[in-house]
Amino acid sequence: MYNGLDWEVAKYGQLFDRTDLENKNYGVVTTKIYKYQEKFYVEVWQNGIRLIFIELID
Repeated sequence: MYNGLDWEVAKYGQLFDRTDLENKNYGVVTTKIYKYQEKFYVEVWQNGIRLIFIELID
């Protein structure tokens, strides 16, 4: 879908925010917000598995 953009964002983008939430039902849920080329992107991870990578709309 992103043709490697997700890799570029994680490698070259600036990690803007990271939040780890622990829940007894879901385990650890991590959100990462990156800034790359004047756009913002978010990744959501659950127990070390990436669930989603999207561009945030401003």
